[in-house]
Amino acid sequence: MKDFGPLPCPIDLRAIREENEPLYQRGLSLFEEGKVGEVRRLDVGLFSAKVTGKGGVYRVSVLLNRGGIAVHECECQAHRRYPGPCKHVIALLLKIKEEFPAPPSEEGDEFGDGECADFSSDLTGDQ
Repeated sequence: MKDFGPLPCPIDLRAIREENEPLYQRGLSLFEEGKVGEVRRLDVGLFSAKVTGKGGVYRVSVLLNRGGIAVHECECQAHRRYPGPCKHVIALLLKIKEEFPAPPSEEGDEFGDGECADFSSDLTGDQ
């Protein structure tokens, strides 16, 4: 598999955590319980994995673009039914954050050179 290097921008989930703490906690639980399978990095910002939930195993993918989430997909009913990410997407994002850390940013600038915006607000909107 091709090595695409570190993430260019850090993943920041504060907004989704503040917006919907219970959803964030459910995603965090899946991540901590090891329910996220092997993460496949298909391109610079494209990741996929299988995540095991109560209803089965779901294929989950996210496309990160300049620090933002361009697309997120999951096979579960909640992802189809409600706007924003489901707990499986959040679990995958946490696993990506762990396995593909972004380089440290400059002091006082959480997103380094200004190229990266706080994209976590994208997670609470429509897909």
